Amino acid sequence: MTQSNRGNRNPTGGHRPKLRNKTPVSADLEPRYGGALFLRVEVSFRQMGERELNLDIQGGCMCGAVRYTATATPANSMVCHCQSCRRAAASPVVAWVTFAKSEFRFTRGTPLEFESSPRVRRRFCGACGSHLAYEHLDTPDFVDVTTCSLDAPWAFPPTHHSWLSHDIGWVKFGDGLPTFQRSRFGDPS
Repeated sequence: MTQSNRGNRNPTGGHRPKLRNKTPVSADLEPRYGGALFLRVEVSFRQMGERELNLDIQGGCMCGAVRYTATATPANSMVCHCQSCRRAAASPVVAWVTFAKSEFRFTRGTPLEFESSPRVRRRFCGACGSHLAYEHLDTPDFVDVTTCSLDAPWAFPPTHHSWLSHDIGWVKFGDGLPTFQRSRFGDPS
């Protein structure tokens, strides 16, 4: 590193830029211009003790070129350790949230897609490369969305870990969640 570049480094020594806004983000923020749209949870009271919950779940890629929305509670939320997900995301694990395909749609941009294995299509942003969605032909009514592409990923914690048979030896979780050597729902590989 040259002397002139040292002044541009994060003072903590990491590669991440220094955060400018340290205000925590809450789950009830409204859409903002030029960037993220956040989870908005609306509760309306119809009669005494009766509640209606409307989830407006949103997310997208890092650059904002591709955005999506889901309007139902997820069917599943998990951490995948399989080799295919690891290689597609260049990460030791990938967290996923599953939505009914009828309740999910892209609202901005069109993601690119590729077939990562004979029955699996993956979608990603063609501008920034963010991995966004996974569709398996054996489960055509559902789409898996990368949890961390959600505007409020903390709202959907995983319920289990799958495909530990493909795990990297140094990956260890101490979260106490159930683990499965293959898929929790059988073997759609």
